[in-house]
Amino acid sequence: MKSSFKISSLIESYPVKALLLVGLCYVLTFPLQKFEEIIEQRQTHYTSLKKDLRENWGGKQALTGPLLIVPYERHESSVNTITDEKGQSKILSKNIFTEKTLLILPERLNIEGQVDTEFKQSGINKALVYSAAIKLSGKFNMSQLMDECQRNCKILWNKAWLSIALKDTKTILDTSNLQWASKRLKLRPGSSLEKLVGNGFHAKIDGVKPKRETVPFQLDLILTGSNQLSIAPIGEVTKLNLTTNWPTPEFIGGILPEIINEENTNGRGLSATWEIPSLARNYPQYREIDLKNIDKAERAVLDSLQVGIQIESSVERYSNTLKLSQYALLFPILTFLCLFIVESNSQRKIPLSHYLLTGLLLGLFYLLLAALAEHREYLEAYYAAAGSITIIIFLTTWLNLRRFWPSLLLLILTSGLYAVFYSHLYFPDLTLLVAASLFIFVTSLLLVSNRKTKPS
Repeated sequence: MKSSFKISSLIESYPVKALLLVGLCYVLTFPLQKFEEIIEQRQTHYTSLKKDLRENWGGKQALTGPLLIVPYERHESSVNTITDEKGQSKILSKNIFTEKTLLILPERLNIEGQVDTEFKQSGINKALVYSAAIKLSGKFNMSQLMDECQRNCKILWNKAWLSIALKDTKTILDTSNLQWASKRLKLRPGSSLEKLVGNGFHAKIDGVKPKRETVPFQLDLILTGSNQLSIAPIGEVTKLNLTTNWPTPEFIGGILPEIINEENTNGRGLSATWEIPSLARNYPQYREIDLKNIDKAERAVLDSLQVGIQIESSVERYSNTLKLSQYALLFPILTFLCLFIVESNSQRKIPLSHYLLTGLLLGLFYLLLAALAEHREYLEAYYAAAGSITIIIFLTTWLNLRRFWPSLLLLILTSGLYAVFYSHLYFPDLTLLVAASLFIFVTSLLLVSNRKTKPS
């Protein structure tokens, strides 16, 4: 009996208990690691379902166009003098006709886009998607082509076409006919320029010869997509205006808009305007192309500059929880220190099993948070999970110590810890500073509380 009493007294002594708590923190790493693996599995499952939802609605959209492709026939004469065996000379002339293709980009390209977002839901999973109403207008300047073809070439307007590239054409909801000068051209599937721009649609000029050097055009289309909408500024001057009801889009393409209005005409979201000159890109307004021999490098050049917006939900239920779980061991350590402070100022001892169960409870917080976040907003889920854990810790500590005020102090300290850890999601650069400050603060409380504590 005396030996068991001595062992029990030894275990309950503060120095030995502190060493045991260090070992307990090490033991807790195993269940904490398992909890993190479970959350990662849920995240993988959620990402897969969200990807399926987006693919059904439409993925990232990239729009390039319109491009004017004009075949023309160049006429060259070859004159040769031939001398026969009798010494008589003959002059032979030969006409050579070579068909080439010219790619012409718009002189002026104006793009107006209204991007409306919504959540598509399947069970407890939802994905942010958008529908976009886009209006393309502008004009082509063909003076260079007409000047070059005044004498020795013929423009084959019956073979010319306009090509518009779109990454996912399955998501087109509605389009108008393409307005070309005073004519309305019917849109046809396929870009007819797949090796250069990929998927899309086109409209044949059908032999409509322009009456002027500049030809205006206009096209309206409605499409759906998700995550990203990007547009290639292929005009000699491109003016792009995108309006969205999503309040926090990111701008992509390396060129920031010149004008940003944080509230659009609907009173929410924002409107952004770009004006981009041709000098910002790496390809000319006019160039000859060989339709049979287009390599990947040529396509990459045309896709090298695209600007637009990226729309993504700012709160990810699992990624935020995984960010917090990186510091999962830090939380039990600080809580144990708080418990140790409360115990050292109380007449009753807190059993080691209480520390162990408290540590497991703190680990279960992350599972509870991930589960609640599947059904509620993340902030609400965090309040509910943190509130449940702190109340349980408060009640169990009160039942062990039979003292209200020390238990209330523990409740305040753990609530403060949860509040500080939540701020890590918004101020990650301050995490190390906050963690170090917390350790110093709690350790200082421990030193102050042990100042009058009698040695065991």
